Amino acid sequence: MTFFLLALPLLLLASCGKDDDLSNDETFKCKVNGEEWDAFSYTEGDLFGIGTGAMDLLYYTDVKSITLIGVRHLEDQSTNQSINISTKPVSLGDNPIYVNNVHLIKRVFKDWNNDSGCIFYNLDTLSENTIHIIEIDSINRRIEGTFLFSAINDCNDVVRVTDGYFDIAYRF
Repeated sequence: MTFFLLALPLLLLASCGKDDDLSNDETFKCKVNGEEWDAFSYTEGDLFGIGTGAMDLLYYTDVKSITLIGVRHLEDQSTNQSINISTKPVSLGDNPIYVNNVHLIKRVFKDWNNDSGCIFYNLDTLSENTIHIIEIDSINRRIEGTFLFSAINDCNDVVRVTDGYFDIAYRF
């Protein structure tokens, strides 16, 4: 009986972990200037050290906001880009991409391989910039949706992101 009581906590700890490893069936994809773009990182480990891989979705239920992050980082270093978009309050259907009022601009796209050196792209507020929420599944903690936006950097390079789709487990 003593052995069983000592072994039980170890068995319970061994069974803990991310439920069914949902990251294997998560999707974050779009077209960037007409080219296919999938969130992907060749490196083992976490996105910014927070345990999420090449994509992350933060859902703040108290204020009804989401932040969607995708990274494309290829081993040959030919592509090193990220997308970071938010909306609040979030609801089913179309939602405008949120612009941070403190900074008046929102960096929604980054391209570390940009030859001009202008790696930060700010949301083009004169274009259509939308996150469309298809489903918020609070039981399985997943959100599915689509997105599109345009962004421009200080060198006047324009990035048009279209056909965006995500189906990701959220945190918080």
